[in-house]
Amino acid sequence: MSAIETSKPTPGPWFVDGSGASAIVRGGDMTIVAVRHRLDKHTHEANARLIAEAGTVNHETGKTPRQLADELAEESAIREHMAGLLAGAIVAIRGPETAGTTWGYHDLPERCAELVGERDTLRGEVERLRAELTKVRNIQRKHYGNGVSTHVELAMWAEDLALAEQQP
Repeated sequence: MSAIETSKPTPGPWFVDGSGASAIVRGGDMTIVAVRHRLDKHTHEANARLIAEAGTVNHETGKTPRQLADELAEESAIREHMAGLLAGAIVAIRGPETAGTTWGYHDLPERCAELVGERDTLRGEVERLRAELTKVRNIQRKHYGNGVSTHVELAMWAEDLALAEQQP
């Protein structure tokens, strides 16, 4: 790499000194650039302010305005992607949006907690039903070939189950 490619800019902050025949951009006590007033003094001063701002931004962030613009574009794309994921998640949680509306996100954590609670309750119910199904299968195996005994024991099991469900 050449010295030009590896050299660092003059430390900032940079400022415009508009006195005299040119707008001078300074960094500390050094002149960075002088913009001459050949055509329009105000345009040249605006250009000088822009150059000074670029130097100050580099001093404060360690990055050029181009690097910051590229980072901003990348972060904007990431934010847009994340917003799409969030919108998809909320539709999955709440169901399709009605025409002309979008779901809000203000209560999303509470809604997710409710759904997790409902899921856990349903898992418990599935486990209870599996246990009851196992009891039915055991009754059927126990009385294999004897239909009357199977029906009597299943009726007693159903009665016990109905009584258990009536209790709080």
